[in-house]
Amino acid sequence: MYMPSEHQELHDQADRNLIDFLRIELDLGFTFAKVAKTERDLGNLEHAEKSKQRAIAAMESARYFEQRLPNPEEKRSVSGRCAELDRLIAAIDAGESRSRAPRSD
Repeated sequence: MYMPSEHQELHDQADRNLIDFLRIELDLGFTFAKVAKTERDLGNLEHAEKSKQRAIAAMESARYFEQRLPNPEEKRSVSGRCAELDRLIAAIDAGESRSRAPRSD
């Protein structure tokens, strides 16, 4: 027989799974962003762009699903990490434009 406490337990587990998913997705985004920066620094611009796009996809996925978090504290945490990842991605772009700028020796 189905009990209301079982429903709450399933709901709580779904929330924990979502939190875990978002943490992993953002960790993956940070990893791709770091790889993109390294590839850019090595001059592998095609690989840098692919990794950067993957970092962006991870961030967009996290932003999409963060709306489903019931806990405001968790939402703030995910939002803060998304903002941090966004800044890292922007820094990759800024470094790319500097590396393409002509040198004035």
